[in-house]
Amino acid sequence: MTQGTKYEVMKFTEQGERCYKGSDCIYGELLGKYIQNNPYIEKTQVFFWISELIKQINQYHKCKGQRPYQYVNPYMMVVNSQEEITLIDTQARSNELLIKTANSLVMREHFLPDFIHDYSASDVMTDIYGIGKSIQYVFAMTAPDPKLTIWEEWSFRKIIRNCLNVSLKKGYQIPYDIFKHFPKLKNKV
Repeated sequence: MTQGTKYEVMKFTEQGERCYKGSDCIYGELLGKYIQNNPYIEKTQVFFWISELIKQINQYHKCKGQRPYQYVNPYMMVVNSQEEITLIDTQARSNELLIKTANSLVMREHFLPDFIHDYSASDVMTDIYGIGKSIQYVFAMTAPDPKLTIWEEWSFRKIIRNCLNVSLKKGYQIPYDIFKHFPKLKNKV
């Protein structure tokens, strides 16, 4: 991967039950564009990206006084040269164009529940919904190598279904709950 574009991203520091948010500048490519240009990705990398997305959204929610992230989608995550992902800092002025794009009708239709028409009405459940839609997008746009096992496919379908179920009874309550169903990585031989 080449150096890419410079983005302001969030970095998290956990101390026990508390989490603190900082900011950093990195070079990279938006995840959505990256996987459009590189659809054949190692399965371990895909699993790592999804687990990092869940972890970072959970850390964001643990930061005191934080509103929901609101813009959970593959076009608000940066892949750096080490193929790690990081969330875009939505408070950074340099990312205003990305926020404007995220607020476009096309993005809202794909990554927000039907009953929410803009990101100002977002809550934790909307962020979890965005995680589910992002996982769906990643698997629709990539061909993991080796292929997912039947068990892994079933586990991710269950995760996506639970993320997209925004009712409080059946869906996840916090992003970290998704790890209850996260599959262990298995490689076909």
